[in-house]
Amino acid sequence: MPRVTTTESFQERALTAVEAVNTAVLSLAQGEQAGAYAATYSFVGADWGATFTEIFNTPSDKRGALLSMDLYQITEEFSGDSTAATVQVGTAADADAYATAVSIPDTTAVAAALNLVVTAGAVAIIPAGSAVTVTGTISVDAGAKEGIGTLSLTVLYFT
Repeated sequence: MPRVTTTESFQERALTAVEAVNTAVLSLAQGEQAGAYAATYSFVGADWGATFTEIFNTPSDKRGALLSMDLYQITEEFSGDSTAATVQVGTAADADAYATAVSIPDTTAVAAALNLVVTAGAVAIIPAGSAVTVTGTISVDAGAKEGIGTLSLTVLYFT
């Protein structure tokens, strides 16, 4: 039997799998409600060496739900031996209104790609016309390897 080889990296295969899941969920939503769509917001070089906040605005005519949260293009491993890195999604007044402290596993290595578990952390529908804050809480490591990577959030919008 011939051996099949692939030139796709683990990251490409993982992101393709996530895209397939997102497409299936989006298809289901579109079947239930015309006009539903997904949008992905990416924060390149997010650094958990300090707490950071990024903001994006939702459409004025659509509500949203956090569909997935992905971390890839990791250039510094996560080794939070004192405090683990987390991500919260919310508002300026309530940092975890839409997703509560989603943890990034310690020992997440350079060049890894992972889909962060948000199903347990997703807590509310995002209102139309909102300013959404994404907060990365500091990871503390004695060896100064707190973690740097690209963080992407995919939001499913609907009426």
